Amino acid sequence: MMFRVRSCRTCHFLAKAHVDRTGDFIFSWSVEDRAKGAVEDFYAAECAEGVWSTRIDPDLSIEEMLTMNRKRNCFYIRKQEGMSFPAARKLLEFRERNRRSKRERMTLWATVGAVLVALTSAAISVAAFFQD
Repeated sequence: MMFRVRSCRTCHFLAKAHVDRTGDFIFSWSVEDRAKGAVEDFYAAECAEGVWSTRIDPDLSIEEMLTMNRKRNCFYIRKQEGMSFPAARKLLEFRERNRRSKRERMTLWATVGAVLVALTSAAISVAAFFQD
């Protein structure tokens, strides 16, 4: 079985930011940027979800950030061409809601099973009491 590494290089939220007098602009890294592991000097490299940014800490090694295996310690969505950052955030929320509801359903079924075992045990005890 092959496991995929969750790293910033393959994440949809890998962003490059540019600030000028008209505003703050955030773009997704191109395929070329991702391959070479760098962006032009007038961009700051960052996670669009705020996990890390060279604007906040200019001493960060971009190559180290791109290759770090973050496991579940970040907001990871595999890069999808044509998807915007807001759409990826909604997808992330949808997945989290599904994960939470699945966990709640499993907890509910475990509780129902425990109650059934307790009721069966009580019924057996009552039946044994009346047989004596």
